[in-house]
Amino acid sequence: MTGGQPDPRPLALLGTFMLGLGLGLRFLLPDEPTVSPIAGALVRIPLYSGAAVVLLERLIRGGPAPTAAIWLIPLAILPGCFPATALGVTRAFDLVAAICAGIALRNLVVHDRFGATLCRWLLALGITLCLVGLAQSLWQRAQLREAVGSAWDGWPMARAFLESNRASSTLVNPNAFAGLLLLLLPVAVGVARYASGALVLLALLAALAATGSAGAMLALLLALGIRWRDTTPTRWWCRAGFLVGIGAVLVLVTALATSWQPPLVGGKIDTFRQRMDYHALGARMMADAGPLGAGLEATRELRWAHALPGEAHSDYIHDTWLQLLIEIGPVGLLLATAGIVLIVRRRRAQSWSPDPDTPPERNGWSAIPFGMGVTLGVVVAPLLNGVPRVVPLGWEPPPALAAMFNGGFLDSIALGGCVLLTARALKNMVAPSGAAWAVGVAAFALHGLVDYDLYVPAAATMLAAICALAPVRRRAGGPVDRPVLAVAAFTLLALPLVTGLVALTREDAHLAVGNKKAQKEDVRALEKLVISLPDPDALEALTRYPAPFARGLDALPTAMRAWPVYRRIEADHLRRRRVLGERHAMDHLLRPGEAMEPWIRESMMRVAMVDGDTESRRTHARAGLEAMRRFGIRDPTLLESLEQGSR
Repeated sequence: MTGGQPDPRPLALLGTFMLGLGLGLRFLLPDEPTVSPIAGALVRIPLYSGAAVVLLERLIRGGPAPTAAIWLIPLAILPGCFPATALGVTRAFDLVAAICAGIALRNLVVHDRFGATLCRWLLALGITLCLVGLAQSLWQRAQLREAVGSAWDGWPMARAFLESNRASSTLVNPNAFAGLLLLLLPVAVGVARYASGALVLLALLAALAATGSAGAMLALLLALGIRWRDTTPTRWWCRAGFLVGIGAVLVLVTALATSWQPPLVGGKIDTFRQRMDYHALGARMMADAGPLGAGLEATRELRWAHALPGEAHSDYIHDTWLQLLIEIGPVGLLLATAGIVLIVRRRRAQSWSPDPDTPPERNGWSAIPFGMGVTLGVVVAPLLNGVPRVVPLGWEPPPALAAMFNGGFLDSIALGGCVLLTARALKNMVAPSGAAWAVGVAAFALHGLVDYDLYVPAAATMLAAICALAPVRRRAGGPVDRPVLAVAAFTLLALPLVTGLVALTREDAHLAVGNKKAQKEDVRALEKLVISLPDPDALEALTRYPAPFARGLDALPTAMRAWPVYRRIEADHLRRRRVLGERHAMDHLLRPGEAMEPWIRESMMRVAMVDGDTESRRTHARAGLEAMRRFGIRDPTLLESLEQGSR
């Protein structure tokens, strides 16, 4: 240490560069599966590696370590992996990668005066996302509609996406994009007094409006209530916003309880009614959760066991906190809550640092590689899979440049230039004040009650980075907890390897399941996959082979075997064996309430009808008719509906 500032070291520079690269890729690569099979690993590995290198640098040089309580938060995710599915493990890796990156960034903010640098580049990334989102809203959707024509008329969901002008940026879901912007808006307030800061705030507000997310706007207005007793001149704006939010809640409740359609938000009333159905379905799923939860992404399957006729349901409950309670259980939530409480108590026992609104001492040794990493991630992202786009679809470069650039390179240049220019324009910005920071986090938490922001990796990563910007208190002097730091650092180094192995296993699953040939090699590969990493798709592909299927089924953990998805697969297998002349008891597959299966099948049939999927409609309808016969259900209306769907 020299003058309170760390000396530049190659290991520290590498760590900050990797963190910047991970953030640039995370925010500029779409959250949906892409044509690149390694896109997920390319995002997670820099975040894990950057966090590991930063903590290793602290360990080697005897620097300050994160408080041990903070590791309770990533530990809380582990219950969601047991029972494990490939998607649940992938989601857990995404969440833990975000948390670990946030821990490393927080260490840099507290001990290396990294707050202003992190704040500046997060806003630069946010403005780049806004550029993509506004381009979608203003002209790209219209160009897509013109280019596609009537080709997607038979696919209602795709047609609805094309007809909508809601900005989604690279987050795919406009509501998740709005949740990310809620975190950035209060950060931008601190620089609004500059001309460049005012433009940044205006761009964020325009993009938030283009998302069309009523829940995000309502959450922001209600979050302003935490500044009700503020003594600054802006308190009147905060109070006015909070009162508007309370009024909007009353209007919403009245509209939901009656048939009233308010002029401005009438089109959103049906959406909020669907949220009520999702929440009611989630409450019924709690019976399957248990103390350790049902596993991350379990609600995708649990909903079929608890859906009621005529009730809307989705892969997600659209309530982040209720869904986490179901999927990681009370144990996981208690671990996370304990970590947060211990961290807050420790911070209150320490003294304040200088005013967070005071520009910190320049820390170029870490800011430069971090900015280089962010810029590289932004530039590379469009080249990996052709998105995101900002250049109009039909635009062609001038003949003099056509030989050097194509659409992907032009998008890379535009996005890279945007992030660099924005970061340059915000060079004098400071970290957000405590009040502004609290407004953003509170708004994000409130929005989580009506959406699933944390299940979108970019939004989860932004939350971790914003939490790293929390108001800083000086660390009290004392010995460094080096064993905890060592375990944390080496664990993070191992995680990229595990992530890569899971990704490779998932790729093997897709190849094996996609291959329709009944070759012995395929059967052995599927059986090995089911035993090593339980995968419902692979197990279902084994139903034609009784012996491998039985071995794979017996290898499942007891709790996992009780999941609806695996019970359905087992039931299908046993029905097939019974048709072939082998009798098996099926009573153990049923539980109270499962006589509702015909109505659940009818709901699935109707979903398939909306999607225009004729084959799925017939499959679900015929399965519903079979269930009616099996359970002896006599319902003329249901019978007529299923018979019509089966034709």
